[in-house]
Amino acid sequence: GAEVDAHEAREDLLDRLQLALETAQIGVWEWDARTDQFTSDRRTRSLHGQAIDGPVFGREQAYALVRPADRAEIYEKFRAAAQDGTRGDIEVPFQLPGGEVRWIRETFLVRRAPDGSLVSMVGTASDLTERRAVEASIRSLAERLTLATSGAGIGIWEYDASRRALEWDARCFALAGASPADGVP
Repeated sequence: GAEVDAHEAREDLLDRLQLALETAQIGVWEWDARTDQFTSDRRTRSLHGQAIDGPVFGREQAYALVRPADRAEIYEKFRAAAQDGTRGDIEVPFQLPGGEVRWIRETFLVRRAPDGSLVSMVGTASDLTERRAVEASIRSLAERLTLATSGAGIGIWEYDASRRALEWDARCFALAGASPADGVP
């Protein structure tokens, strides 16, 4: 009957959610404000450098995992979201055992009781470490390119075929004796 159909629909939805979480390599966690206890799935514990079958732990133990120089800022971000908001999205540097720093994106919803008091936060955790490393590499390469072109006295230009537009950097304009305000000659 209807009860069996509802159960099957729920199981189907849970299977889809599990597949999406596994495919995206996202972990799930919850913090209960009444008991000050975090619970999380195996993926979240692994991302945070914790034992896969580790115990439930409290808020202070969770903050102890954050890189020491960043704890006050991260604590404030979570506190502000809990006090003022309904959701949060922050990037947190975690110090793993052995010294490695892993950047984790924590996205969460704040749950409130009918009287507005904080009940819990439920969230996801995803690893941003590789993306952060790529971004740092791109910034470093851009800085090196700027130094090299400046030192060599050359400019950089680019033709965008889809827009049929030629773009010059400031050095190209200077070499041509032209003004960027006038556009590419």
